[in-house]
Formats: sequence, C-alpha cells, structure tokens
Amino acid sequence: MVEERFLSAARQQTGTADADLQNALGILYNLSRNYERAVECIKLAIASRPEDARLWNRLGATLANGDRTPEAVAAYREALKRYPLYVRARYNLGISCLHLNSYR
Repeated sequence: MVEERFLSAARQQTGTADADLQNALGILYNLSRNYERAVECIKLAIASRPEDARLWNRLGATLANGDRTPEAVAAYREALKRYPLYVRARYNLGISCLHLNSYR
C-alpha cells in the first residue's frame, strides 16, 4: 500500500521532517478523511518550509475539510501573506468566509 511506503520512509528519517514526504502523507490522510493526521503531517511540512504558501493553503483546505473553518481561514491568510497573488488561497478563503457568514 502507498501509505505504508510513505510511513516507512518517514520512520527512517532522522532530524528535521522532510517537507515533501510529510506533505504527501498529509494528502493521503486527507483523501482517506483522516483529517487530524493530515493536519499533523502538513504542520510538520510547514515547520520545515514555513514560507511555502502552497503548504499553508493545503493546511487550510485540510482544516476546512475537517470542519475547522475558523482555523482554515487563518491558514489561508498565512498563505496570502507569503504570496498575495495566490488565487487558489484567495478563493478558498472566500469559500470559508461564506461558510462562516463572514464577508469582510
């Protein structure tokens, strides 16, 4: 199984978590609707690459999928701080604000 191979690779790591590996695990967990584990993995990826707007956007999407919309909004804003022209993050932020009935 793909997940087992990624987990095996993650267990073999020493030191700082590999952002790409943690991101891939986060995607796999998100697809299997294990949002808590997905969030953990994506946060580890962000710890390695805190300026990566795509990771912040992915965190926001995962939080939103897990019904944690206020936290998702904060993650999307972090993505936009790093890349203000990031259309996908802006769109996701708008959708999350609609869910919160917050239109500012």
